[in-house]
Amino acid sequence: MARGIGSHQLVQMISWKQKHVYYMQVEVYVTDYVAGRMGLQANGRFVSGNAINLSIDRNTIGWECLYTSFKATKNYTLGVYYGSINASNLNGYAKKAYLIDLTEIYGEGNESSAADFYNLKLPLMNNGITMSSTEILKRFDKKINTITNQRIINATDVQAEQVFVQEMNKKCKLWKMNDTVFQNVSGLSRKGQLSNAQDMLRLTLQAVGSEQLVKIWGAKKYRVTIKGETPRTIKVKTTVTNPALENAYLLLGGKSGTLGTAVNNASILAQVKEGTFTFVSIVMKSSTTTSRYEDTKKLLDVILKKMENPHYIPTEKFTAVSLAGVLLPNNPLFWTNLDKLPTYGYYGLNESQLLQQASLTKLMTSLIMLENISNISETFTIQSSDLVGGSGPKMYDGDQISFIDILYFMLLPSSNITAKAIGRVIGHKIIQARGYI
Repeated sequence: MARGIGSHQLVQMISWKQKHVYYMQVEVYVTDYVAGRMGLQANGRFVSGNAINLSIDRNTIGWECLYTSFKATKNYTLGVYYGSINASNLNGYAKKAYLIDLTEIYGEGNESSAADFYNLKLPLMNNGITMSSTEILKRFDKKINTITNQRIINATDVQAEQVFVQEMNKKCKLWKMNDTVFQNVSGLSRKGQLSNAQDMLRLTLQAVGSEQLVKIWGAKKYRVTIKGETPRTIKVKTTVTNPALENAYLLLGGKSGTLGTAVNNASILAQVKEGTFTFVSIVMKSSTTTSRYEDTKKLLDVILKKMENPHYIPTEKFTAVSLAGVLLPNNPLFWTNLDKLPTYGYYGLNESQLLQQASLTKLMTSLIMLENISNISETFTIQSSDLVGGSGPKMYDGDQISFIDILYFMLLPSSNITAKAIGRVIGHKIIQARGYI
């Protein structure tokens, strides 16, 4: 809403993608018009110029819906203005402003016209501007799937897994995990696949923000019914357990990461038994599978002591090469958006040192999976190319398993086979959803 003289607007910064076609829509109502405009203005580098003006410079009879489409000519970041524009002098209202990347939905060269897309009459959100094709697909599953299912993108399983890994690395940039590179979906050793304790702490905070993952973390054991050519029931149990740690803290969950005898990592969510403090911690490259949990206990002890006395100088000895821990805020996703984690309730040691993240990778794999499925009970089939070595229960070509059971397999016994299967299956879903490889 804008009243009186002067422009009143919201500004959303957008990173335009070269050669992508965008659909923009807004509803506008203007009374007592004197000067200026009411609606949307997108600024960037487009085929038609440096600004796309979707607005009204007159009185309206009720609400009017405006829509258009346009193409970006280069990668560029500039703002979309929403409200009154150009030194307005009017009474006006704007609502239901949408910005949608048509290229992500249809694929390059196959984009719908603005009129055809408008005529879909999508039940879009009541407010806000969105650039997320994933969000669109979740909210408008039936109609968008009608579009994307009109053509099938032929991709190999290798390409599908590569696309999934690309999505993992995109999240690293979004979540300020600036030193992390993923090369595969399971965490098996691969040249160049590295991270550090601070980045893994940010990843764990994202995982703690997922109610579904926290619920699974809290399980000590789980029973899975496998269907298919070799039907059976498999009982799995968590790898995250240690008497010393659990005697001192309430262990709410976590994820281990192991590569041979050299790499022993742990991501832990734990709470003080006699209090309300909850912590997230990372230890990397402890000396043994047991010492990683002993290192975790010492790390949490240090954080508590420093909270009581900010001048406390730790005397604890760690076997871990790198570690970091932080007091969990009410909203676990809050600190993931900060350039630097806070000093209060935080302690780190060599937290920037690059090391192999091992199966802590599966936290990212799980989050990407959850973001790209609409039915967690959906099942799929394990195939021979998924049968890799390492941790987790034995699986067979032809096994049928649900996504929810996959999460338990990845997060409790740390199954590499199911992680690789997720990369393949979800990678194909991502490709079909966005319309290109």
